Amino acid sequence: MRVDTAKLFERLLPHVAPGVICDVGSMNGADAMRCARAVPAARVFAFEPNPYNLAPMLADAKLRELGVAVVGQAVAEQERVAPFHVLRADYSTPNHQRGRSSMYPAVVAAEHLEVVEVPAVRLDAFLAIRMDADARLAFWVDAEGMAFEALASASGVRANLDLVHVEVERVPCMNPAQKLYADVKHLLESWGLEEIASDGSAHFKQFNVVYVRAGLGRGLALRIALFKAWGAVSFLCLRIFRGASRRLRCLVPGR
Repeated sequence: MRVDTAKLFERLLPHVAPGVICDVGSMNGADAMRCARAVPAARVFAFEPNPYNLAPMLADAKLRELGVAVVGQAVAEQERVAPFHVLRADYSTPNHQRGRSSMYPAVVAAEHLEVVEVPAVRLDAFLAIRMDADARLAFWVDAEGMAFEALASASGVRANLDLVHVEVERVPCMNPAQKLYADVKHLLESWGLEEIASDGSAHFKQFNVVYVRAGLGRGLALRIALFKAWGAVSFLCLRIFRGASRRLRCLVPGR
């Protein structure tokens, strides 16, 4: 069943009540801010290695007011200085292209702008000195082909992880060697999390998935079921509305 995974994640956050939230591949901090508003008591870290995105984030007063800590690092399985491939984009306004740079080279050569060296960190090592041993975790991961590596870097705190929103690819979109949806699913399920929703179908090459730790309680399960039912009804109503609009346009002279 396709649902709005971003809204589902946002609604689940207060009920899961994580003490720490990591936004990996933040771009402009918008998702980190939504997380901070949803759980004001949580520590929120926004990871963004692209220097053209990082500079305005560091200067963003709204992020500071919400207590979001901006981290100018990539997230990977090995801590090192790594090449980061920056794509051409209009970095002065919000747009999808700003978030497509990756540790993988540009798929379309004409989109390549430059390669910069960035520090890469493991999430478990980063969090080890910034969270209590029993703190619960939630991750928002949009790492342009590096989702598996970003999540795998949290293996040392996997028992603390309760909620994940992650962008995945069903087929290689960034690099022939990249890990795919099946790899991410297997990893998170081996950690005791279960997939509860996605916004893609079997025809989607790239989509988002939400995972929740199994056994968090009947109350949470009910909220998830109600949200998914509401999403299905909303999706059906939208299809009916679009169909009616198309039929109406056909009846209008000259259309």
